[in-house]
Amino acid sequence: MNTLDTQPDYTPLRELLLTPTFVMCQPKYISEANDGTNAFEGHTSRKGALEEWFNLKALIEELGGRVIEIPATEGNIGQVYTADFAAFSTNVTFTDDNKILDVNFNTLSSRFTNTLRTDEGRLAIPAIKAYETELFQSCYGVIEGSARTKHETSSFAFEGSGDSVLDPFRGIFLAGYSNDLKDPKKGRTDKRAHKQLARVTDRDILSLPVDNNFFHIDTSQMPLDGGYVLSYRGGVMTKSYNYMCKKLFADYGLDKDEYLIQVSAHDAAVLASNVIEVKPKVLIVSDEISMNLAKRLENAGFELHGTTLINHRNDGGAGHCIANKINVNAPLNGTQSDPQYREKLEAALC
Repeated sequence: MNTLDTQPDYTPLRELLLTPTFVMCQPKYISEANDGTNAFEGHTSRKGALEEWFNLKALIEELGGRVIEIPATEGNIGQVYTADFAAFSTNVTFTDDNKILDVNFNTLSSRFTNTLRTDEGRLAIPAIKAYETELFQSCYGVIEGSARTKHETSSFAFEGSGDSVLDPFRGIFLAGYSNDLKDPKKGRTDKRAHKQLARVTDRDILSLPVDNNFFHIDTSQMPLDGGYVLSYRGGVMTKSYNYMCKKLFADYGLDKDEYLIQVSAHDAAVLASNVIEVKPKVLIVSDEISMNLAKRLENAGFELHGTTLINHRNDGGAGHCIANKINVNAPLNGTQSDPQYREKLEAALC
């Protein structure tokens, strides 16, 4: 509880909650040979991938983001795809007079279907723990209630933010899963992991079976600020796609024609859904996306910043795969239930 004779220093907590913070890892050891496990195969140049990575990092920082870098370790060829090692959720609750009551930061670490990637998760844990410690210490004495952190490792196959993308507008996870974990092109997460994700984060999960080689949900479906969804229909099975549209649009009284931003097969092939929303309505996109899609996004009010990611795309990933946002922050029922959530948070941290 704050005392009356001291003025809390909100600066560290403001940085941790309001500055978009991403975990990244240089592709020093990315494979230059196709392994046959993704649908976007082409030549990957290690030198080219490094150049793309540094350009992406610089762009994130230019747009106001912060990057926590995990050291690259020889032998971990997929380590650059930091989205895969964990899923995150942050929620702040307020007192009746709009002071910060509690800060909840929750993490579910991955259990990779490809056991060769297991070490990646272990190497990423120190970065998660460092952020948790920093957050907890920054909350001490400056919030009315408490800071709560929860960190578990999935009991089933699960591939982090690559397969579970938090929708800040609705407050739910769009989460992919596979009906055939023996084939990495058909998905890499066990649906049973979704129950643990729901328990750890206290959030609802919209479970969607991935399809047609879009092995992670973030390669085809991406919820964006304000209720918009960037979506490739062929990325999930048809019956589930129709169900998804009902749950995301009809159930929230949103016009699907306006809020569903459809991705063509051409754009899907260059991983156009795999964008980074650095800040609300500020997107980093691949410069390979079509003019039609770019215009559609701009007409919806999004500010686009293009970058080249062809070497990573040839290896099966793009922007969202490479930069894992550690402080995704939204109320449990989304900003649709509390439209002033961000303004309240800004004001409480002044």
